[in-house]
Amino acid sequence: MLSCFSSNYRDKFTPIIRNLDLEENRRKIILTRFLEEVVLYDKKAKVAEFFYICFSLIITIGSVVLPALLSIQNVDFSEDEDVDATYRERVYWFCWALSLLISICNGLIQLLSLNKQYSSYIIVRENLVSEGWKYLELCDNYSTGTHKDNFTKFCEEIEEIKKSQTDREAVFLNHKGSKNTPENPDNTQRDDEGQNQDRRQSQVFTQEGQNQDRRQSQAFTQEESV
Repeated sequence: MLSCFSSNYRDKFTPIIRNLDLEENRRKIILTRFLEEVVLYDKKAKVAEFFYICFSLIITIGSVVLPALLSIQNVDFSEDEDVDATYRERVYWFCWALSLLISICNGLIQLLSLNKQYSSYIIVRENLVSEGWKYLELCDNYSTGTHKDNFTKFCEEIEEIKKSQTDREAVFLNHKGSKNTPENPDNTQRDDEGQNQDRRQSQVFTQEGQNQDRRQSQAFTQEESV
């Protein structure tokens, strides 16, 4: 599927990387680990965008066409009852197929979270591209030193971006919430402790309020008896 989509980032970066003042081995590392990742996530973003737009168009157009077809399902198309029955049957099955197609497209969008995947791939691609241009232009974090001096720092930044995306994909595949990720295993325990503390404070406030009401009631009773 990815081979059906092209990316122009390879043509943009390859000539520049080839002319860098680096050892051949380091140039190959940049081409393999940086440029290939940019191309990969660019293609992934295009695939997710393509299917999301296609499924959304089917849902939108189908949701408009389906009620219109249902409104003419019982209309007499001719004076022949057999011809009308044939048309009604065709409209019925077409509506059934269209309704099924709309449900399938909507289910695939929700199941695969295509809109979230598209935005996630776009963010990773743009982060990689931005970091690559900074390194090639020797600006921002790479303003001090040459390409040779900043090679290790650039590789570390690329790996950090890749690691962050891999963690997000793992969370998505495992259907875990953002609050109980492997990095924060104690969140649930802290939430329970906070709830218990709030409950104890509420009980204290309730008891103090009841004691104050009881003292006021006794004072009123004594005044009336006097």
